[in-house]
Amino acid sequence: MLNFSLALILAFVTVPILINVEVSHNGIIKFAQQLCGILLQPLIVAYLVVFALTWITFDELSLMSVCSKALSATMNALVYSAVDSVIYGNWMFNMISLVFFPIWILLWNFLAWRFSEREIDGKCKEF
Repeated sequence: MLNFSLALILAFVTVPILINVEVSHNGIIKFAQQLCGILLQPLIVAYLVVFALTWITFDELSLMSVCSKALSATMNALVYSAVDSVIYGNWMFNMISLVFFPIWILLWNFLAWRFSEREIDGKCKEF
């Protein structure tokens, strides 16, 4: 069985943002939505979780050393999860790769949508 708490946390973080995403002409709203899309990138989500846990665990360290420890721990976690998938048959890496990355790629394609002149003028013909 896969990690249910991981799925619950990811759903708790991503679903409210995904519900409020819409194609917008307004530059400020589009920039804020694209910033949220970047922050929802799976590697950044993993880094932020590891950063928070490192900050809580090693509160006596400076911010730069916590950042470097979190970065190395995130890279190690990715490598170890891929190795666990290949050697031990762990499905966690495969499921995240099959589900979370494509969802993020679709979100980013939606957020990076550029309007054509026909769509802006309202003259876009439906096929």
